Amino acid sequence: MDLAKPTDEFRRVLQTAIPLSIGATSEAVFRLVTASFISQYLGAESMIAYLLVMLFVRLTSEELSGAIVDALSSFLEASLFSNEGKAAFVSGQYTQTAIILQLILGIPLLATWAMSMNTVVAWLVQSPSIAAIAGEYTKVAVFGYVFQSISRSFTAAFHICGHEHFESVIDFVASSLQMVAIACVVALKMNSSLTTVAHIQVLVGLCACVAKVGYPIFKGWERPFRDGLIRNSALIQVRGERNALFAYFGYQYLHYRCLVESYHDLVFASGYIPAPDWNSARIWRVGSTDNSLEIRWSC
Repeated sequence: MDLAKPTDEFRRVLQTAIPLSIGATSEAVFRLVTASFISQYLGAESMIAYLLVMLFVRLTSEELSGAIVDALSSFLEASLFSNEGKAAFVSGQYTQTAIILQLILGIPLLATWAMSMNTVVAWLVQSPSIAAIAGEYTKVAVFGYVFQSISRSFTAAFHICGHEHFESVIDFVASSLQMVAIACVVALKMNSSLTTVAHIQVLVGLCACVAKVGYPIFKGWERPFRDGLIRNSALIQVRGERNALFAYFGYQYLHYRCLVESYHDLVFASGYIPAPDWNSARIWRVGSTDNSLEIRWSC
């Protein structure tokens, strides 16, 4: 019977899991409701275009963004829980590098979708009208995914520091406002189109990104990471600080290799992985030994 009694850790897990679960579930529900409003007021072709674009873009850009955020979280946990005096600075550098990678890798992918969505949808559904709607919608909607990837990388450190609920609250409020705004516009405005829906999504996404960045700054949560995040460049170290870019690419290499080989457990050595100096060090081997990360450099 003692094993069945709730403990403090059990209550902490519930307090953390319930809001996150509600936020994730509500987002999916709001998207389904949005699709039903689009079908009802804009027509079946607009609904098909909306669902196809959401499927293709989310399967690629969000998976890429999620891989970068997963890598960032692993490095942040190792760095923040280490005894290094510059742990906050290194964590800020990791966050800055993740945001840069989100832009460098995500924007070309989204631009490719914006230029080719018309052709891809026309080949799949054999309907020029649906393809035209999907192409116009994608050219606007991709900006929302850029804002989302930036905010996800920026808030990763705060989740590890115990501030995991504020992003779920912002997502819930933003998804609710977005659904209500889309429902009102498509129901009340004459000659509205799926592009109008895309403009609403981008506007709400921009506001949510500003809220996710501004709220931690207002609360002072980002102050310990400010030197590494803003005041120093992770790519060009004019002051000779250590660089996290090489280690990041090494992790990405190992991450995708383990996915292909069906590895499920990724084990790191204790302590954060120091990155080589940009000016004096060079990587000469990036590989894996069993499930561990192996990055070697020479100075």
